[in-house]
Amino acid sequence: MISRGPDAASQALGSARPATVGLMSDQHDGPAMDPEVADVYAANRRFYDAHESRDLGGMSAVWEHSDRVVCIHPGWPILRTWPAVEESWRRILAGPGSNQFILTNEAVAIDGDMAWVTLDENLVAAGGATGTVAATNLFSRSADGWQLIVHHGSPVMDRLLGTRSYGRLAGSGWMLRAVRYSVVAFDAGAGVVV
Repeated sequence: MISRGPDAASQALGSARPATVGLMSDQHDGPAMDPEVADVYAANRRFYDAHESRDLGGMSAVWEHSDRVVCIHPGWPILRTWPAVEESWRRILAGPGSNQFILTNEAVAIDGDMAWVTLDENLVAAGGATGTVAATNLFSRSADGWQLIVHHGSPVMDRLLGTRSYGRLAGSGWMLRAVRYSVVAFDAGAGVVV
């Protein structure tokens, strides 16, 4: 059930107190990482490993296969349900090009059987094109471990120029360009702007 209205939102936000929080940057010189936090980081890393290696089976293993999954690729409409999300990954991973992810600013929060990772995806595409996407990945704990139920990626704009070119993100043939507070997606294959 989805609650709507300011009272429900305030109550939901007021009760969201993560039991465990970990920042990846804190782990270099500090004590050993909490095992639960390490498990979430490992699940998150499997998501990016599958993306980099263009492994649909690996990508499928990371995601929960249910109607509650949601994926928002930069410049794409909201995709809901596993079949829609799976088809998007099939298209992306089969597309031209490839990306390397350099993950920075990683943080994880865990509250019961839910965990979320916030991070910056610093992309390096074939040919040297670069771009940054701010991402949130929401995981749910199951008998099989942590499974991804929401991925949301949002392009980060260049603070000095107000624009940022992202080349062919995700190797899907889609080109993104953030222009002052709006994002334009261009399907290079179809030659259309959405």
